[in-house]
Amino acid sequence: MEKFLNKWEILITIIISITSIFLAIKANEMTKIQTEVARNSSLPNIQVVEKNLINEKTGKTDDSIIQISNLNGRLNNYESRIVTFLKCSYLDNKNNVYEEEIPIFNYYIIGRQSGNTEGILEEKITGKNSNKIKKMMEKILQYNDSDSSLYVEIESYLCVSYIDILGEKHRIYYLTDVFESKLITEKEGQNKFEIYDKLFSLNEGIDPNREEEIDIQGLINKIYEVSNLNIEKVVEKNEIQNKGMIDAMTEIIGVFLASILAHVLWIVQERRRNKESKSHAASILYYDLKSIEGYLVGERSSVNLRYSSEWQQMVAGCSFLKDEQIKELYNIYDEVYNYNYFYKLKEDKKEAVIKEDIPQYKALKNVFVNESEDNTKYAEILKELRVHIMVSNMYVDKKKRKTS
Repeated sequence: MEKFLNKWEILITIIISITSIFLAIKANEMTKIQTEVARNSSLPNIQVVEKNLINEKTGKTDDSIIQISNLNGRLNNYESRIVTFLKCSYLDNKNNVYEEEIPIFNYYIIGRQSGNTEGILEEKITGKNSNKIKKMMEKILQYNDSDSSLYVEIESYLCVSYIDILGEKHRIYYLTDVFESKLITEKEGQNKFEIYDKLFSLNEGIDPNREEEIDIQGLINKIYEVSNLNIEKVVEKNEIQNKGMIDAMTEIIGVFLASILAHVLWIVQERRRNKESKSHAASILYYDLKSIEGYLVGERSSVNLRYSSEWQQMVAGCSFLKDEQIKELYNIYDEVYNYNYFYKLKEDKKEAVIKEDIPQYKALKNVFVNESEDNTKYAEILKELRVHIMVSNMYVDKKKRKTS
């Protein structure tokens, strides 16, 4: 009996230890989730806008400026760097085609940081360099003939880095021109900066700050030189050499194993999480829309419109919605975003905000308040979301009863 009791005590101790480890793991996972939610809710919303500055006297483009703003969220240690290329397409008199990117050294030569953590963070200005490039483009039109032709356009790549409230560093990249500024992948951004730095070290580019006019033939010579360098392969080769074959193989094996593990976990958990994620997305989307509706019904509210910046993820999570309903939701949030943008512009200028003067205000009223075709579509979306939330809640309650 004594031996039996001793064995039983050992078994109980093992069970208690395993249970403690399990609870500790779950508590750690919960802490990580809470930390991630807190971090995501306070991440900055970076906006990059490039535009031409118009001379009021002449009515012509006088300069080019990039404005980097933080619409909301917290950040520290803000830094940025920008590189600019002339994207050239050249057809010579032998019908050989050259597609090359030629760096423009120090194109955005003026940088002004505001020191703020919200609103406009920094402005980058070409300091009349845009006019020199514009004159060069006019000369190119005169240069082109039946035997050869040259076409150029400007593209800039911007890197913005900052530290969030948890001390983690983020680095995001943009492709920007006067028509559009868009996010690009970190790999693509790093590649462009490495190409620029390599060509800068070789002095293979043009510098508008050193000369009043850019020579067309000199630019063509640069196209030939950069083409002969095959710079992208040079950069790629340097990356492989720096990394080393052992590190490269380790990374490949790690990615392969991680992919297998992730796929297995996805198969096991996907069915259970699918219903939960749809219900969660539908619930957030429903109450977000009701919040916007409440703002518009109140009318006299002087506070800027609040809404979730994660609406794209919410809409994507509601796969039960029809295509036309998803399109309508995108239209709604486009109007909300533009409304907030104009509202904030007036606030930044210290002007009194009259909501009725903002063009998007009437459009939003037609969707959320007034009787209209858009309002009918909105009501149908709300009904669809309510039904899905109720069905999901019934499923959860039924599951809980079975468990009990």
